Amino acid sequence: MGKPSDRIFYPLLYTLLLFFFCYRFSDEYFDGLRASMAKHLHLGIVRGPAGDIAASALFMRAGDIVSYHLSGTAEAHLRFAPSKLMLHVVRQWAKDHGARLLNLGGGFGGKAGPLYQFKAGFSRSQADFHTLRIVCDTERYDDLTRARHQVRPIDTTTDEFFPSYRQ
Repeated sequence: MGKPSDRIFYPLLYTLLLFFFCYRFSDEYFDGLRASMAKHLHLGIVRGPAGDIAASALFMRAGDIVSYHLSGTAEAHLRFAPSKLMLHVVRQWAKDHGARLLNLGGGFGGKAGPLYQFKAGFSRSQADFHTLRIVCDTERYDDLTRARHQVRPIDTTTDEFFPSYRQ
């Protein structure tokens, strides 16, 4: 496990997150995360046979818990499932460094879909997880939702997905 000290991780995340989920993370987001988390933020990387990045992920450590934050797999390596190797190694790394739990999180949008199934395949242990949905700046939230709807229509009549502009 390394420290996310440079930007080698960013392009892979941009590719995965923009293609599949339309998340928007700026360099400033990652720089701020790195600055605020300092020694608690770790970077996992799996390289392909040619040395290119096959998969990478950010992990955060708080006490005896390591949490899986964001990850990406290069399209050319999807069939080899390098994220599985990475999570296996991170699980051992976390244990070796005194962590009691590796929290992989849940599914996309809180649903038991493919992402949840992937994560659930690593352990039979599961726990309830609760979130709080608060909009602090209603005007900005509405602007983002409208802008997102113009790019790709979203269902604004349901509150199943939060924030709605990330549908």
